[in-house]
Amino acid sequence: MFKLILVLAFVSTILAQTPVKPCGNGKILPKAVYFGGRQSFCSQPPCILKRGKTGITEIDFTSPINTKTIMPKATAKVFGMTIDLKLGVTPASACALLQKGCPLRKGDLTSIKIAKPVEKSAMVGTADVEFSLVGDNNQSIFCYKLKTTVV
Repeated sequence: MFKLILVLAFVSTILAQTPVKPCGNGKILPKAVYFGGRQSFCSQPPCILKRGKTGITEIDFTSPINTKTIMPKATAKVFGMTIDLKLGVTPASACALLQKGCPLRKGDLTSIKIAKPVEKSAMVGTADVEFSLVGDNNQSIFCYKLKTTVV
């Protein structure tokens, strides 16, 4: 009985993550997204972002390509307009966000952690966010969509 409880707890921990949607166009989803961080992730969209606080996302993924560089990108669709979300990351600093750094080899399993302050002046409302990670020559590593609400 104890083994069964232990197995069920382990499986529920593995399956616990933020549910995201695919971007389409053949872009793959990451293994797991923890919007809000691993310790207190959003389990049901829309996921909340608080003005004046820092939003944290941790993402586990397997690289589908060999790449020496990475670059995270994010956009938000609000009222039919697409807005580029400046993540404050440069090509030179992006690899430091990875658990194992760069370069990545095809099949490497790793994680990336992004922390972005939400400005106090940010508009309150709901937005569809698309987050992607690209490598050399803008090759897609992963992409997902998530509904968020700024409060």
